[in-house]
Amino acid sequence: MHLNHNRRAVGMRNRRRTCILLVLTVLFVGAALGGARVRISGTVRDSSGRSLAHAYVKAVPVVQESGAGRVGSSGNPWVAADSSGAFTLSLPPGQFRIKGKDEMDGYPDPSFWLGLDPEARFPEIMVGNEDIDSVEVVVGIQGGILSGHIVDARTNSPIANAKIRIQDAQNSYAFVEVFTNSEGHFRYTVPNKPILIFVTAAGYKEFQGDAEQTLSHGEQRNMEVELEYN
Repeated sequence: MHLNHNRRAVGMRNRRRTCILLVLTVLFVGAALGGARVRISGTVRDSSGRSLAHAYVKAVPVVQESGAGRVGSSGNPWVAADSSGAFTLSLPPGQFRIKGKDEMDGYPDPSFWLGLDPEARFPEIMVGNEDIDSVEVVVGIQGGILSGHIVDARTNSPIANAKIRIQDAQNSYAFVEVFTNSEGHFRYTVPNKPILIFVTAAGYKEFQGDAEQTLSHGEQRNMEVELEYN
């Protein structure tokens, strides 16, 4: 009995020692891989070659799928470029697509179908052990900024958390949904294409815009919507 007890104790100590070594190995490898990052620099421009003063960039990891093309996983945050459109990123080894946007000046977020633009050029880069310079990111066609105020039709008081659906007039699957703040206001950068506007809020009838809207390059358009009770 005593011998068996000692054997079990030795076995448990060996297993604990093995587990500790495995954990230390994983931590060491993870730290080594996480520390291997290189500098990626470039410029964000519009289609005419003009650099953008309020641009942001994002490195989207590219995953190769057999027979299904490429897909991206948006694991990195947006990083601001400087006033001349120049940016610097720090990335680990791998394949990335560098995306850009400038919502302040009418170039929408390309992360959503509504903002996809075939005119945009978002380069794919393969990151290894050396820095990469002169990456050129070209945003698509300039759209506009749509803002609005959603109020109660009877009291004229603002409606907080109302949902605004901004939809591609030619593709009902391409849309974004934004919500009003506590004062009933919303603001969103939309592409230069026909869109439809729908507004809903709890306890109110749905509002649908009478016709398609298209914001011209750099246009800022404001809309006032009065919702009626159900």
